[in-house]
Amino acid sequence: MTANEFGKLALDLPEAIEAEHMNHPDFRVPGKILATLAYPDKSFGMVKLSLPDELKFTQADAAAFTPVAGFWGNTAHYTCT
Repeated sequence: MTANEFGKLALDLPEAIEAEHMNHPDFRVPGKILATLAYPDKSFGMVKLSLPDELKFTQADAAAFTPVAGFWGNTAHYTCT
């Protein structure tokens, strides 16, 4: 998935907009960041998932989805190529 494809998917969600947070493009629904690009580097996109969804996605495709702990909480990174 390319960065453009990732962004298009995010913007297809109702009320989603593109903005910027900490020098990274992000995608928001009213009041919340739901995804960001280029974090931790330009080959990644990050999408916020519930813990049950994170487990499902990482188990379904561990090469594409990597759980990330820390500041973002329960999120998964998706590799954009």
